[in-house]
Amino acid sequence: MSLSPVPIVRWERDNSVLVTEFIEGDNLEHILRDPDHAERKEWIALIRQLYGELRLSGFLWGDFAPRNMIFRRDDQRIFIVDFEREQVFRDSAIIEVFFSRYVRNYSREEFSCFLLREEQKFLFEEFLTREAQGYIPVSEIPYGRKKTLLALLFGSKEAYSVEEVEETEDIMASTATPFFVEDVLFYPMDILDRVGCKGGHVVYANVVKQIKDLEEKEKFDELSKIAKHYR
Repeated sequence: MSLSPVPIVRWERDNSVLVTEFIEGDNLEHILRDPDHAERKEWIALIRQLYGELRLSGFLWGDFAPRNMIFRRDDQRIFIVDFEREQVFRDSAIIEVFFSRYVRNYSREEFSCFLLREEQKFLFEEFLTREAQGYIPVSEIPYGRKKTLLALLFGSKEAYSVEEVEETEDIMASTATPFFVEDVLFYPMDILDRVGCKGGHVVYANVVKQIKDLEEKEKFDELSKIAKHYR
């Protein structure tokens, strides 16, 4: 199995649109949404291997998320799309602390939306280090939801400690994690994303703070109530 960017057709400057070839295949988000997918374990192991290879190669893809990966069975090739975020190219391996920040900053939450807790542990455990020293300026946090939740949890600041940022990222990943309700897999992020899009960052942050310490049944009941207001 190999990894390639989707071939680019052209850049439409007037519309700021990058046109790529159409790739026939299975979107990884759809694959991971199926808890009974025959190759689910193999896919998660493959993603873990891919994380490791990215770190060792010195390449960090800014949009490493399931929805941006397409699997073409004919030639066993994974195509990656969406290159609007910054890419990092190094001549040597990325140091562990820097790579941990990369994984925590974006990709971890994206995958946590579709993986059970044990699957997340298998995928991320070797890549997430704890580096509780230093500060991250707000200007270097590009995500509005994260900045709003940080301000709600720790007050409005010009910079947050790495520990505060990591705690916030842990909460965002945890509240997005799917769980079973009477043998049916429930995806909290389906509601949280709708809340964020329709209610804005403040409403999203308040809902996350409200449900972050709830047991799964309580979380399901609360999110079900909230969902009625954001259909």
